[in-house]
Amino acid sequence: MQMYLAGHSGADIAERMRKNGQHITKGQAHGSNIYRIFQNPMLIGTKRVTAGGETFDLVGYFPAVLSEAEWSELQTASSQRGRRGGKDIYPHIITGIGITRCGYCGYPMSGQNLHGKLKDKANKLSDGYRRLLCGAKMQGTKCPHPKSRSVAPVERALMDYCSDVINLRALDRGDRSQPLRTTLAQLRAEADTAAAQLAKLMDAMLALDNQDAPAAFARKARELESRQAELATQIAQTEHQLAAAARSTVEGMDEKWRALAERVHALEHDARLQARQLVADTFAQIVVYASTVTPSDAPADAMDVLLVSKSGVSRMLRIDKKGRWTDGMQMQTPATNITSPATASQPL
Repeated sequence: MQMYLAGHSGADIAERMRKNGQHITKGQAHGSNIYRIFQNPMLIGTKRVTAGGETFDLVGYFPAVLSEAEWSELQTASSQRGRRGGKDIYPHIITGIGITRCGYCGYPMSGQNLHGKLKDKANKLSDGYRRLLCGAKMQGTKCPHPKSRSVAPVERALMDYCSDVINLRALDRGDRSQPLRTTLAQLRAEADTAAAQLAKLMDAMLALDNQDAPAAFARKARELESRQAELATQIAQTEHQLAAAARSTVEGMDEKWRALAERVHALEHDARLQARQLVADTFAQIVVYASTVTPSDAPADAMDVLLVSKSGVSRMLRIDKKGRWTDGMQMQTPATNITSPATASQPL
């Protein structure tokens, strides 16, 4: 579980278990086995049974191996796309998790490791060969200020900034649970509407007595049932996220950032996966201006990066090529969301 929460994929965990001679199935364990186990409510002692087309949870049926808090944390991690680090030996810590976008065009930023520049496998990829790029070109369009940058200065600035508890407290002044409560209310309202529509449809079908129900009725009923199942999953995920938000605190988090900083810069795989999780847990959005907000009158080697915390507080950092953030500025109001074009909605 700790490996999973630290950002390792199911395949990574299965491979580690295989090397250690550990088995969870009669045959060789796969990543899919790990994911199924982590989503099984038996971990908290609940048996899920189906009878008469309905699913029931028998709470306390088994001895629990996880607490409710641990279960919520595990389900939150499972529901968030992009949290797993992938197969790259140098996982990117700010891209691939769906929160980092170009400030000029709104497209997702992507990370690129130029492994072909390695002289041999014993060498580590230098900073200049780990790149941060706007994803507009990949989507067949053009960014007004396209520029490929080394991602290393942004990583250094971010790790340094978050290693100071004063900065973390400033980012956490809002209420990170409010957006989740709003989302939960909307999902529950939609679920109630779907249930009411399905009930009316079933009444209409029963009123036909022995006549065959029109095919359109049956098709609509299946659509509503499918939507109800989707909404139930989304509601459960949001409830887990709310539970995790209620337990979150910045106290001691600066120590976690500091403990990882040097290892992140040394390109240690596990440390970068853990930092990736911290970034995803701390920030709702990272907006990158590769040539600063005002490209025409800014230093050539400077970038501006807008950090938007989960609680809605925003901070603008000006970062030089060495990763020093030279012009931090607290925003007075939450930043305007940089939304991606419809064609670039998926994290890169």
